[in-house]
Amino acid sequence: MPTDPIGDGLPLRAKPRSGRVMRAYFLILSRLYGIVEGLDHPIVRIVPDLETELDRYFRMKPDFRFVRVRRLGALEQLSDQDRSGILEHLTEPEILREILPPEQFELSGFTMIQAVDVTQSEVISSLQSDLIDRESMFCQEGFMRLRRNLRTLFGKPGMMAGTAAIQGDQVLLMQKGCDMVHSC
Repeated sequence: MPTDPIGDGLPLRAKPRSGRVMRAYFLILSRLYGIVEGLDHPIVRIVPDLETELDRYFRMKPDFRFVRVRRLGALEQLSDQDRSGILEHLTEPEILREILPPEQFELSGFTMIQAVDVTQSEVISSLQSDLIDRESMFCQEGFMRLRRNLRTLFGKPGMMAGTAAIQGDQVLLMQKGCDMVHSC
């Protein structure tokens, strides 16, 4: 059975919904059938920093030049119906499996991956989304996500945050990220 040179060497059918299966299908479609849809989908991985325990975001850019794709047996041409079915269901491995059974293909070689730190841009984007969504300011889970993102953005794992509403001389503490020693 063909293994997954893009990942951990497990058989392709062992991970039917994974992104690795989709990348394998994209390679098969591109190299053998000239269908080049979907290969440029960005991959962003979140990795915790062991020292600070803050999240780091990395955009992974795989280089598949050294992966060889071959059909086991004679290469069959795809019918127009198969091609349109593939294009309509490009992100559905179950449908692709019916048209292109993985047992008929072999991928061999290795993949190089370039990892680029995109922590700042990803965190700023997440903060923007959360600040637009009013729920994130008022529910505990949303506020904790905001606080985690602020900690990551500023590189301060112990940073505390809170929100308050001010109207005239009155201060209403909305969310607090720490114990207040002195009352407002």
